[in-house]
Amino acid sequence: MSSPIGTSSFSHEWLLNQLKFADSEFSDASEVKNVDEISGGKGFCSKVYLCDVGLKQVILKVPECGKLDVTEKDGKSDEEPNLERIQMVRNMHDRECKFYEDFGNLGLIQLPKIYQTGRFEQGDQGFLLMNTLAKSGGHGELCDGFSKHQLLAMARDFAKFHAHFLKIEEKSWVQKFHKEVMDSTIPIMEGLLNALKGVDEKLFAEGVDKLLPYIGSKDFFNFVTYNAYKEFDIPVVLAHGNLWTNNIFWKFNSDGSISNEVEAYIDWQLAHSGCITYDLASVLTICTEPDVRRLVANDVLKEYYDTLIAAMDGKVPFTFDQVPQPFKAFVMLNLGPKTVQDKLHRPVLQRHVHRSLPATDECEPPRRRPRGPIPQDPLSREVRDGRLFGYSQRRVTGTLRYSVDLICLFHAINKRNTPIQQRPLLTRSHNMQSQMGGDRSSCVPLSLARLFLNVFSCLAKAMRHF
Repeated sequence: MSSPIGTSSFSHEWLLNQLKFADSEFSDASEVKNVDEISGGKGFCSKVYLCDVGLKQVILKVPECGKLDVTEKDGKSDEEPNLERIQMVRNMHDRECKFYEDFGNLGLIQLPKIYQTGRFEQGDQGFLLMNTLAKSGGHGELCDGFSKHQLLAMARDFAKFHAHFLKIEEKSWVQKFHKEVMDSTIPIMEGLLNALKGVDEKLFAEGVDKLLPYIGSKDFFNFVTYNAYKEFDIPVVLAHGNLWTNNIFWKFNSDGSISNEVEAYIDWQLAHSGCITYDLASVLTICTEPDVRRLVANDVLKEYYDTLIAAMDGKVPFTFDQVPQPFKAFVMLNLGPKTVQDKLHRPVLQRHVHRSLPATDECEPPRRRPRGPIPQDPLSREVRDGRLFGYSQRRVTGTLRYSVDLICLFHAINKRNTPIQQRPLLTRSHNMQSQMGGDRSSCVPLSLARLFLNVFSCLAKAMRHF
């Protein structure tokens, strides 16, 4: 009987058959010499195996649900599967498979070589079989931060990638990669917001109570996470959805150091039809030191736009002046209330918060920034395990307080009657709008920024495992 591959349902014999069918370079392979699990329990809803096949190495990626805690005790039995969360993991895996099947061979952007894909809808267990990038590139460390040259390289890569989707007339991919929030995310989000009150009820109660009635609405949740980009009047493109240090492999220099040229972008489980600035905001906020970002952010956006112009022969359907608005909204997306749940991940979390906090301040109008200087190290006030960072408490409190703007915008766009209990908030938002001058549309970027911070990032950071 052939040996199993780790804890998966796949065997050495199965792996050899898949590789021989997919690529002639494995036609003479006769055995799998070694298998190592290299995800170390940190994979995003998957286990990753490095397999030595003859003189070559391949990667087998197998989706699994352990990281999402898909079993919940209900008192009636020891463990009962949470079928919706299991389905969510399956959907994410199938989404990545579809991405590679549809776009993997078009040369649109740097990707790993895919030998075989297996979707759950095609069988009992999903999988991805690809070449290893370990010998040709590396992803560096989050603590190092991206350089200007690396950021400009990514801007050029994604501009060329997005140009394809802006040029093609056939738009079936938009619906195919449309993403919506699942029912199971609503109680997760409600629990996260209520947890803020547990940290400091006096500090957070007012803002949480204002948001909770809306968190239970899937329409509202989908609006603020995936559909609000439409209000910027910018055409839809395909977004990676989870672009950060570990999902970007850089080519090695001759001395073994990381270069400024991308070898491959990986982990497309969260790919979705969305906004042009979604991914650039992520790498500039999470993966770049604040002083570097302040110096180069505009240059990166300009490089993106100039490359897009060249790729589309000058026929870009929006101006450069439109680009910074959604960029700021998605910068705000990258920081949310986050508890310290695992000491192993604390250094990564600390670096993430350290970089994100200054970025959120820079997206706020000056009159609403916290008084006093921003601490050199916002983590100096870290609260003990299970609680929030002291400085982020102030930031979250402020953004919760002003999140009502997008609630009002949501009602206006969907032409719905405003609940009676929210009418005083609408009046307040109208007054705020009058003070800022202009019509409702002038408030859109700030409104989106505030609520993206509060709503989407809570969920995203709860599900993202470093």
